[in-house]
Amino acid sequence: MVSLSDGDDPHFRKAWFDPLCCPADCPRPCQQVCPALAIAATGAVQSDRCYGCGRCLPVCPHGLIEEQGQILSASMVAPLLARLRPEAVEIHTRVGRGEAFAKRLLQVEASGLSLRRLAVSCGLEGPAGVRPLQLAEELWGRFARLRAGGLRPLWQLDGRAMSGDIGQGTAHAALRLLAAVRPIAPPGPLQLAGGTNASTLPLFRRQAGSALAARSQAAGVAFGGVARALLQPLILQAEQRGHRLLDDRLLWPRALELARGLVAPWLAC
Repeated sequence: MVSLSDGDDPHFRKAWFDPLCCPADCPRPCQQVCPALAIAATGAVQSDRCYGCGRCLPVCPHGLIEEQGQILSASMVAPLLARLRPEAVEIHTRVGRGEAFAKRLLQVEASGLSLRRLAVSCGLEGPAGVRPLQLAEELWGRFARLRAGGLRPLWQLDGRAMSGDIGQGTAHAALRLLAAVRPIAPPGPLQLAGGTNASTLPLFRRQAGSALAARSQAAGVAFGGVARALLQPLILQAEQRGHRLLDDRLLWPRALELARGLVAPWLAC
């Protein structure tokens, strides 16, 4: 799956700072909180590792860290998708950006690909005071556009975007959003995202009451920062050995074991 955005979005940003401005005695708390291991003991942010979680922004004692948006231009979308040939595309959107979503969707359709799913990632971010009913109305508008193009939607409900490994509160936010939107959502599977972590499944099971009820409430779960923090050390080890993690015969089985540890409990739900 390839992820795109129809505007500014925390999923498409990079942290940046000038290391020459850092005091020599700075303890670099930014390094300590970075789950992607993108900040070393010296030097700047390694852009290819940063995935925009934003953990480093508030902890810099000198306010030196900035965020820089990374938005793919309209002319690049169709050629990129035609080259990568993904099975699915995800578009991150927000309430109030229906027109921008439609334009991005036209660019996706111009690639000529036959997609298995078009995932729409959206939460309560956007104009002040967004409510679940407004979110559902926006999803219905996007549903009409997707169906007109013959695309099968998947709704990814962003409870607390880019904050999955912060604490139990984010898991509660993700589940509250699912419970509020599910009865009024358009057709298509609903996926938990934004705030999912180790606390999510126990909370979900208590809320659902049974495995059958759980399956009817959520079709899947997206692990972001939690999975990244778990697998990033292995990704870096593979890079140091000159391989992709997928191609490393020694590290890949361990990575697969860790990934299954996240996914298997959900499959058994």
